[in-house]
Amino acid sequence: MNMVKGISQIIVAVLILMIAITMVGLVYVWANEIGFNFYPGEEIQTNYDRSRACISLESMNKSSGEIIIKNCGKIVLTGIDIYIDGQLKYTDNEIKIEPQKYGIITIVPLEGAKIIIASDLAETPVMTVSN
Repeated sequence: MNMVKGISQIIVAVLILMIAITMVGLVYVWANEIGFNFYPGEEIQTNYDRSRACISLESMNKSSGEIIIKNCGKIVLTGIDIYIDGQLKYTDNEIKIEPQKYGIITIVPLEGAKIIIASDLAETPVMTVSN
């Protein structure tokens, strides 16, 4: 009887199959990373929304603390934050201001303060309330 020493044909087939599956998995992971970097969908959508967003400070009544803001953009603004002298003093995550509509917020004191109003997609320039 002639016995040949070596790896059986079944073991060779299993090893080749495992190597092929591993290579396919590596190519799949690599292709997903490349595709994600080329097409960051959420980032593109956020940038597009920011280009359509606008918020303006229409008026302030420093004695009553009433601030009227306008959504001058083309999309709904949500989540209004008001910064006074660089510190977050007011936040409202429930407010929604439709395009070309107004919102009224009351916050005191306003005298001598630098105010920035921000939403989820837009913000006003720094406004200073004079005494």
